[in-house]
Amino acid sequence: MNIKKAITLLGLAACMALTMAQSAAAGSIVYAAPLAEAKAAMNSNTYVTVSSVYVSTWLQSYYVFTPKNITPTEGFIIYPGALIDARAYAVLAQALAQQGILVCIVPMPLNLAILDPNRANKPIAKYPGIQTWVISGHSLGGAMACKYAKNNLSKIDGLVLLAAYPDSADNLSGTGLPVLSLWATNDGLTTEAEVIASEAMLPGTALFYEITGGNHSYFGYYTPSTAGDGTATITRANQTSQIVSETLYFIDSL
Repeated sequence: MNIKKAITLLGLAACMALTMAQSAAAGSIVYAAPLAEAKAAMNSNTYVTVSSVYVSTWLQSYYVFTPKNITPTEGFIIYPGALIDARAYAVLAQALAQQGILVCIVPMPLNLAILDPNRANKPIAKYPGIQTWVISGHSLGGAMACKYAKNNLSKIDGLVLLAAYPDSADNLSGTGLPVLSLWATNDGLTTEAEVIASEAMLPGTALFYEITGGNHSYFGYYTPSTAGDGTATITRANQTSQIVSETLYFIDSL
């Protein structure tokens, strides 16, 4: 989903929510489902405990990836892209958790972060032992992560954008917030031109990393691939490895 077009729906969120709820009830909405690798990554293993925390006001749970044999002091929150099952980011969450980071994947109402961009409040409150919080999001989820960061600078220590950029209303250029923007050259939805244009809305210290040959859907593990996306010339695993490496380097620098 094009971020600029999606954000214009914010003023119509209530109407959209009602319409989509009716469509979902009728079975007419197809969400991007997690691939087998993502489903496998939702299981606990030797290095990471995977659990869920139910939030009664959401009628939903968020997913927590907790490193074993270490008490994490760094936390990473992921906002999913539009209409993408939150579990699609489990491979990324597992990889980061295996490096000692507490990771929370936060599902959204009707799989649209635009309907509740403040959901990061729950995991932040749940884990007071975390000293450094980084919020991240893919596509529309990234735009809403920007919104959350702009309104909660005292809670957030860093922002990682996955094929995403802020809306003009959430200009972060004067905040001094550490930002890492990851984008892919073959992304047909968040284009290079849009990423370049977003520099003016980010702090001057923002870091940009180009994933050569990557595309939009390879920022997660889901199917079907997003309509309008470009064709990747690298593997999904390769793209994920670059995302993990750059994200770890960024978090270590905070």
